[in-house]
Amino acid sequence: MTKFSEFKKQSLCTEPIKKERVSEDDILDLIDRYSHMDKDQLMNEFVKASKVKREEGGFGDDEIEHLEKTLSPYLNENQKQMFGNLMEIGKNAE
Repeated sequence: MTKFSEFKKQSLCTEPIKKERVSEDDILDLIDRYSHMDKDQLMNEFVKASKVKREEGGFGDDEIEHLEKTLSPYLNENQKQMFGNLMEIGKNAE
């Protein structure tokens, strides 16, 4: 990288994370879709969704770290551990 223009093209995580509006109906649909699944089925769904998002350029490590920082104050220690493990799976989904 010898030119500033090349440096500028690299992703530096300076763009804010996109915030999408989610309706109550969307949330209820997701609850209905996933509420019957056991832990293993949910994990498989999470891995599949993570792979798709990462292939589309989303769910990057910076987004995962932001999500962890945002949610961790609301979790107890056991939940933080489980959530951290889940986010590591998301980071490695390829």
